[in-house]
Amino acid sequence: MPSRSGRLTARVSCGLWQVMEPSRFREYLIHMLRFLCVLAVFLLPRIVLAKCAMQSLTVWPPPGQSLPANGQVVLEGFGAFVEPVTRIDERSPRLVAGKDEVPLRVVAVHRGEFNLSQAILQPERPLRPGERYTLHLTQPKDSQEPVLPTTQRLNGTSVPMAWTVTAADVKPPRWREVPRIMEESAEMLGCGPAVHVSVSASVDEDGSKVQVLAEVRRAEGGEPVRFRLTPNDEQVAVGHGMCSGAFQLEEGMRYTVRLVAVDMAGNETAAPGDPVLITGPLLEQ
Repeated sequence: MPSRSGRLTARVSCGLWQVMEPSRFREYLIHMLRFLCVLAVFLLPRIVLAKCAMQSLTVWPPPGQSLPANGQVVLEGFGAFVEPVTRIDERSPRLVAGKDEVPLRVVAVHRGEFNLSQAILQPERPLRPGERYTLHLTQPKDSQEPVLPTTQRLNGTSVPMAWTVTAADVKPPRWREVPRIMEESAEMLGCGPAVHVSVSASVDEDGSKVQVLAEVRRAEGGEPVRFRLTPNDEQVAVGHGMCSGAFQLEEGMRYTVRLVAVDMAGNETAAPGDPVLITGPLLEQ
């Protein structure tokens, strides 16, 4: 039986009571706390990612950046905002600076394969350089229709979807090299699998000022799926996260990927070389 004097402390190990000196017991506790801290570092990201949001609306270019006088605005809807974004023309999108109100026309709508959609908007006439324009939407009268926000959270702060206008841009982006596969990943997360194939997208343009239109088609044929992707470290991730994504990549299925660099003004340049051939990654067990 453990001592009642306080000089000895009891613990359970493998179902048996063992007697431990207080100093050794403190050392044991310290080691256990260190172990739990290390365990938390690995588990916390998965706990945080265990749930998906109900909906979100994001815009490119990010609010606060400059926008060319002939610049485009890209709205991306997730969850409950997928359908409203595909019908964004019903909300009379426009850019407003003081008394200057410029309608935005829809030049393309891209529907992702997993809970995501995208609308490309172009001003009907050039914006005024030096002015700060804010996105306005007419909200639906039907209470069943979701209200689309015209603000976006950046660094923990909600900011209006607004940009300061610069001179028009007519120079198309230029590719520095032929796209190639960089890495593959397939991992089961809290709400489901995240599957990506990263492809290089090295373009002579500030990374924050260019997107890449990806056209993905099964190698044996079929209808292509198109979606604009934002590069990160001169790469684009073709696939989907655990909650949403542009492309569903089936395990072992082969796909061709065509890339087109698109700058803020909508100037386009197709990637050099043949389409990239990728294979849907196998999910980690």
